[in-house]
Amino acid sequence: KCTKNFLLTSGDDLTSVDFILRGGEGVISVASHVIPREFRSLIDLARAGEKKSSKQILHYKKLIDLLFSEANPIPVKMALYLMGVIDTPELRLPLVKLSPEKMVPLKKELLKQRLI
Repeated sequence: KCTKNFLLTSGDDLTSVDFILRGGEGVISVASHVIPREFRSLIDLARAGEKKSSKQILHYKKLIDLLFSEANPIPVKMALYLMGVIDTPELRLPLVKLSPEKMVPLKKELLKQRLI
């Protein structure tokens, strides 16, 4: 019942592929900062109607979950710092760096995904 120029976008990385497979237009993504080529490929597959992309995104479930272990952008800035993309994971107050307890599993997952 919407006009043709009304676009729906997802704000959730993990469900974005299914969202697009069901007619959504796109996604406002956090994970795409960490895995840009991989995420773009999954979105392109979904736009082409490839249902296998729905299962393929699950390969990144743990990474995506870890990127949301604290308020955005805390984990993604730490991931980009660990990857050498940015020089510092520092944020402006009231946000603070990712805690060591949450950084360790993030670093392990980045290593597992061969991103660092």
